[in-house]
Amino acid sequence: MTPRRFPRRDFIRMLGAGAAATAAGTWAPGCGSSATGPTTDSGSPDRVLVIGAGAAGLVIGNALRAAGREALVLEARDRLGGRVWSRDVGGVPVDLGGMWISGSEGNPATCILNHEGIGWESAEPFGLDTKAYDAVLQREIPIEELAGVAVVLVEFEEQIPSLTRELGPRASMAEAINVYLDRSGLGEPARRYAELGLRTQVETDIAQQSELVPLLSFEASGSALPGGEHFPNGSYRGMVQALARGADMQLDTVVSRIEHTDDGVSVETSRGTYTGSHVVVTVPLGVLKAGAIEFSPALPTPKQVAIDRMAMAQLEKVVLRYDDAFWQTAGSGNLLYASQTQGEFPFFVDYTQYAGGAPTLLAFYCGDFGRAIASQTDEAIAARVGAIVEELAPRSGPAPTNAFVTRWKSDPYALGSYAYFTPDSAGAADARALGTPVGERLLFAGEATSVEYNGYVHGALLSGIRETERLLGTQGARLDSGLVVGLGCDEEA
Repeated sequence: MTPRRFPRRDFIRMLGAGAAATAAGTWAPGCGSSATGPTTDSGSPDRVLVIGAGAAGLVIGNALRAAGREALVLEARDRLGGRVWSRDVGGVPVDLGGMWISGSEGNPATCILNHEGIGWESAEPFGLDTKAYDAVLQREIPIEELAGVAVVLVEFEEQIPSLTRELGPRASMAEAINVYLDRSGLGEPARRYAELGLRTQVETDIAQQSELVPLLSFEASGSALPGGEHFPNGSYRGMVQALARGADMQLDTVVSRIEHTDDGVSVETSRGTYTGSHVVVTVPLGVLKAGAIEFSPALPTPKQVAIDRMAMAQLEKVVLRYDDAFWQTAGSGNLLYASQTQGEFPFFVDYTQYAGGAPTLLAFYCGDFGRAIASQTDEAIAARVGAIVEELAPRSGPAPTNAFVTRWKSDPYALGSYAYFTPDSAGAADARALGTPVGERLLFAGEATSVEYNGYVHGALLSGIRETERLLGTQGARLDSGLVVGLGCDEEA
């Protein structure tokens, strides 16, 4: 049986509308992510200032230019893409932030990639080619035992509704996992492997340790689209370049203050003050939580409360490039690592086949373990990952030729990987409040504002499309290539 990815964000439908309303209180499934037209009467968006050149900001800037409107994108970094960041590591382009295409059907990312002739390749995180190593017993975990873990994941998913009713809406995923495993009757090491599988699925998806992920926040945190998991060919770089084509952008421009009145907007930056008719803020939730941008007048209470209640999680990657894929036995396959230390690099993506055959591994980590090693140097972290690769490989191999360690949590222009709902959050209601315009001229976009798809690249894109629709009164967003994107796309437009 092929293990399937934990169906992040789709459990609310399993609970049923009545049960969900009773158990969830203010938690509720989101409404559609597309605006039906302008909600204000602020006049024509003659000059729109877009704060942030991530996926959301690039879509807005591109579509506004295609509509003949002036749009200036202001970006704090010296590069485009925001948390969709492709960087060469040893000559191989690797996505260091947003990486997976989570569902190819109706996904604006696949629409753009297809239109640009780039395409994508299947990249399911777990499958029959997944390998696992037990650092406690110092052995590879046999395939039949991994198949047992797959059964546990499916059965646990089926128990989510009853566990939610039993444990209450504020119970954590860790509590639910422990209760389920206590009742499973699994002995060792099967129980330890099952816990590894469950925690890895949850924690590498939500980017937070299971103890801090409430059951209902996991359920309401957004959805993958139909069509499986994929990687874009050559990384997301092609999509970013396509959206930025012909853009009017100002890089190395840090925004410090935004003022909006009935007459227009003013944005103070490290390079001076810019004025316009409207402003769309697409910076990550972490930047808003840090108060890095002053708003005048101050943000309304519902929006500030949503900002305070939501949080930015931390999912980091260590990329290692080698001259020899010595960890492989029968072809490439992702790796699970059952460490003696909880949370220590539990999941490796064998990126070799996506790197044109160049031997490449990506190790993921988050939560308490990520915070514990945050003060270590990149060299120390990469060295530990390299030692694990030596430990789990069937034969010895060379040292990595290149390495890169992400630092999203300490990045001042991100302060985390992506948004998630805390135990105090109102879930979809908070995402909706975060994306609601303030007055007639101050708008918000970004993955954290997407009710159904927060935390995903397509959620960021759809939020940008939503605000473009709001500004122009259109259905979908027409890009400069002629492609119209929304929840789906029109290749003939």
